[in-house]
Amino acid sequence: MKKLSILIVEDSEDDALLVVRVLQKGGYDPAYERVETRDAMGEALERETWDIIISDYTMPHFSGLAALKLYKEKGLDIPFIIVSGTIGEEAAVAAMISGAHDYVMKKNLTRLVPAIQRELGEAESRRKRKRAEEALLNEKERFLSLVDNAPFGMIMVEQDGNFQYFNSKFEEWFGYTLYDSPNSKTWFQKAYPDPAYRHSVISTWKTDIEKLKAGEQIKNTFEVTCKDGSIKIVDFIPVQMESGQFLVACNDITSRIKAEKALTQSMDKLARAMSGIVDVIAMAVESRDPYTAGHQRRVANLAASIATEMGLTADQIDGIRMVGTIHDLGKISIPAEILSMPRKLTGIEFNLIKTHPKVGFDILKDIEFPWPIAQITLQHHERIDGSGYPLGLKGEEILIESRVLAVADVVEAIASHRPYRPALGIDKALEEIVQNKGILYDADVVETCVRLFREKGFSFE
Repeated sequence: MKKLSILIVEDSEDDALLVVRVLQKGGYDPAYERVETRDAMGEALERETWDIIISDYTMPHFSGLAALKLYKEKGLDIPFIIVSGTIGEEAAVAAMISGAHDYVMKKNLTRLVPAIQRELGEAESRRKRKRAEEALLNEKERFLSLVDNAPFGMIMVEQDGNFQYFNSKFEEWFGYTLYDSPNSKTWFQKAYPDPAYRHSVISTWKTDIEKLKAGEQIKNTFEVTCKDGSIKIVDFIPVQMESGQFLVACNDITSRIKAEKALTQSMDKLARAMSGIVDVIAMAVESRDPYTAGHQRRVANLAASIATEMGLTADQIDGIRMVGTIHDLGKISIPAEILSMPRKLTGIEFNLIKTHPKVGFDILKDIEFPWPIAQITLQHHERIDGSGYPLGLKGEEILIESRVLAVADVVEAIASHRPYRPALGIDKALEEIVQNKGILYDADVVETCVRLFREKGFSFE
């Protein structure tokens, strides 16, 4: 028997005992407390830690929505399930949108145990995901702290060669500030006054950029003329960020190894943490819906290919591939049985599905990605004519990344198998986007997608 600590918000002791008996038959050993007022519920939440909350919807002195509001005020992340004999479909949907994880009718309590099992599992997944997200944020803070407080000079260089940032140690060592030398040409002239030597340094830097893009690690040592005329022998260690910028560590040659190790380890940790978090999020979504396993990966690949064919920037392509991998993150909040329903969804069920872009946005909005990941996720079901959701955006109001993702998402969904129908194939998918080109879907994106399949030989396989 699995032990389970339950707070039951219910005015009827008989109904509470009925719930307990159902759980006992389902293999649980429940320890419960019944409350029926806001004060009693608040005191119980302060006094003990509960595994789950089960609440009636309509009570003489309290209500399920009021209980749900108190639960949210406490900032809890445990399953909240409504068990009611009177709740209607509209009220049920409102409760789910307000934060309830599921609802079960009292006349159909056989659903209660599976619902609890599912929600307990998903609560644990949320906790793991939160810990992973916190780890990523901590790694980023440590990285920024390393840059700002590094015992060596640090430069942030844009792809065009202009400087974005000098840290205080760089200014202290060399005397140059970002205000003095905002662009590379000015700085190179001051730091390398000899024309021949300056030409050699610039040529080496251009070669290094290509090597960096090919994945090589670069270390170069140059003589730098400081602002006061003194000369320092400096070790330059450039690293290309995922954003396309270059972070360059500048150090006295005697501390070169230490500087290289600190920078490389910090960058590697941040890159692995970012990649790992995205992979975990993608697997968490797909593990709940076996019928669409691989859907996000296939959408990401098609969307990135469309973006490449359209000539979008490398940064945009990277962002599209990243967001494609997790664009359905919000479905983590949708009951699993709805995701794998072997029939077409009802209106209420589809309204629940339609919440997933906003849920995904809420999860991602506070994570500082190099791309507008949260906004792209929020908009990937918007349509050119404004008929999409959740914001009803039109045309250019929709990010180009979201317009690309929308076409890739529709093509993959139509072409692939779904629980309620067999795969319809690529021809049917392309027919859909062509018929609605410029109406639902961006015309340029549609034409590029069709060209990829019909002329470039693109395939999901």
